Amino acid sequence: MASPIIDRLAGAAKKTIGRFTGDGQLTREGDLHVQKANAAEDADRLEQRANELEHQADLAQRERTIEQERRTLQAEEEDERREARAEADRRQAVADAEQTRIRQEQAAAADERRRIQEARAAESAAVVDHAHTETDARTLEAEAEAARRRAEQLTDGG
Repeated sequence: MASPIIDRLAGAAKKTIGRFTGDGQLTREGDLHVQKANAAEDADRLEQRANELEHQADLAQRERTIEQERRTLQAEEEDERREARAEADRRQAVADAEQTRIRQEQAAAADERRRIQEARAAESAAVVDHAHTETDARTLEAEAEAARRRAEQLTDGG
């Protein structure tokens, strides 16, 4: 296919020769070559514009794709941050529960020690009380024995 410049030059030459020689057919061929050159230039311009539009469409699509990927990455990063926060919260809850369990065990052990001390104190008090009661009982038995002896003496001697 000839370039539009060659078609335009050939058309101009044929038109000029056709007019000069009075050959209408050659003049029409010259006009057709010029029209062909104009159509080829129009086609080239349209093709160039189509390529530009296609390039712009490609760029716009790439921009949309990049923006979507950016949003996807942001969402993934936010998910990872949320998961990390949830994991940290879970670990903190486990640690808090462990601390609560330890405090409860310590409180239970302290309560057990206090009850044991109270039981020992009560036992010691009971032993002391028992000793006093036995002393009192012996004293009363001795007094009763002395009273029996006096009563016997009074019965015997009197």
